[in-house]
Amino acid sequence: LEYCQGQGIRLTAYSPLAGGKAKVVEDEQLVQLAGRKGVSPSQLILAWLLQRGVVVIPKSSNPERMAQNLRVPPIALSPEDMRSIAGLDRG
Repeated sequence: LEYCQGQGIRLTAYSPLAGGKAKVVEDEQLVQLAGRKGVSPSQLILAWLLQRGVVVIPKSSNPERMAQNLRVPPIALSPEDMRSIAGLDRG
């Protein structure tokens, strides 16, 4: 990501929630942080990506979830929040 940003290349995350298959939205740490921010875990993940400068294209077969994912409210994530979420990387 840092290399691309340094070169002026914008990365795009297509289906960044893995279609629910990775169960990332069920991670207890994300669920708790999302609750503190007043958003869903999906919205938290999308906000994290957006704050990192990644273009997101969320995907869902559920119209209600798609609408929710497209309405990511402005969420202020602290540097600690950003590191905490980045630490959940599972490869």
